Parts: sequence; structure tokens; C-alpha cells
Amino acid sequence: MQAELHEGDSQDDLLARIRMLTGRVTEDRLMTQDAIYEAQQQQKQRHDENLVRIFYKIGDLVLLYKSQLRGKKKLQDRWKGPYYIHEDLGNGVYKLRTLQGDILKTPVNLERLKLYNQCMEPYQSILEDLLQTTPVEVTPFPLPYKPNMKPERKFEILCNALNRIKHFNNRLLLLVHLYYLGRFLEKETESSVQRSYFVRQLTAHYRTSATRIFYIFEIPGAKQIMRTKKTNVSLLRELNTQEYQGLVLQASEIFNGVEN
Repeated sequence: MQAELHEGDSQDDLLARIRMLTGRVTEDRLMTQDAIYEAQQQQKQRHDENLVRIFYKIGDLVLLYKSQLRGKKKLQDRWKGPYYIHEDLGNGVYKLRTLQGDILKTPVNLERLKLYNQCMEPYQSILEDLLQTTPVEVTPFPLPYKPNMKPERKFEILCNALNRIKHFNNRLLLLVHLYYLGRFLEKETESSVQRSYFVRQLTAHYRTSATRIFYIFEIPGAKQIMRTKKTNVSLLRELNTQEYQGLVLQASEIFNGVEN
């Protein structure tokens, strides 16, 4: 029902009608707010009823939700990790441990955690390959150069070999030769200047892959690469820095008899 204004109404009549209209608007707004709040509460109740709380066990790999901070970009990754569940404090509260073994000081509620997808993730796939024990007897592909050759000649032979191998679609052959390239760069160059000279001649693809596979498999060597089932160049390059460093640490623990 609308408050009609008529010509000739007194000022008091006009003010009274304005107050009536204003009051109705305020009342309608409050009713709308109440309806919205009630709908939100019903939605929250349905969500809580359907929510299945996931509890974690020690050793699980999880991601940690980062609270959105003022000034941060909306499209920034809101999940950090992965971390290991280090300790169960009860009531859905956990202590986490980084892949490098550092324990986070602040406990975390399970509502800020989610399981790290282990099906196709590069970290988990390469870790499983580090743990492979079969076949027991393996013979890695031999070095393509002789140890007494000059560094320039070794590098040339390695690059030529890799250029040929990329046409063969042989995963193990490629990985082992990338390992040899990484070992050459990190252990057989005579100075940091010489190392930089060779590195500049490589594509980012070869440089990253060779360095990572060498340090991950440095202790067990090329024999363990021959046992791998999933590791490939794409997985090596998809590792983030934390995952890569974590695998180097894991390899050190596994092959020194101190498994995590």
C-alpha cells in the first residue's frame, strides 16, 4: 500500500507520509536481511550435516591452506606444501614436518589441511622409484666417454649422445645419460668458471633435468635409475624447489639405512 501525496496537503501531512514511507523501506530491508541470514544458516547446517571429517595418520602427505592476507593477489596459490603429518595432538590438531625434516612450530587444525594427491604427483612417483629394490641385479648403461678425456671432449660426447637418444623414446637410456651429464657438470669440471661455460651451452630443459636427476640419485647411482618405473624428464621438471630438496634428503636417508 502506497502513501499518496495530494496537492494542498499541509507540511505536517507531507512529513508524516515521508516518515511512513521511510519506515516501510527500513522494515523491508530488515526483513530481507533476516531472510538472507536464515537461508545462510540453513545452507551451513546442510553443509555441516554432510561434512565428513578426514583424520590423518603420521606420515601422510598433506597440503596446508594459507589464509588470504590483505594485499595478496587473489590468484595466488592458496595451498602450501606438501608436508608430512609429524604428530597427532588429538581433536583434529596436528604438527607438520617439511620434506627437509624441519618441524613446524605452530600446530594446525585439520580444516586447513587436505591430502596431497599421490596418484600422479611427481614427488611421490620419484620417491617410490627411490624405494624400488627390483630387479636386484642391474647393469647401467656405460659412460659414453673415457675418464681420461679432456672436459671439452667429454661434454661434446655427452651432448651428441643426448641428441641421438631423444629420437629413441627410451626413458632409461635418456635418464642415465642425463645423470652422467649432471655428474660431469657437478663433479668433473675443473672450476666454477669452466662449469658455467658448459652450462651456458645447454638448454634450460637439459640443465635442470641433468642437475636434478644427479643430486636425487647421487648416492645410489645409475643402478637405481635402472630400477625406476615412473621417473621421467617431465616429472623432474615439475618438482617445485621444496619437493626437489626433499627428495635429495630422502635419498640420503634411504641409502644410509635411516628411512623416514
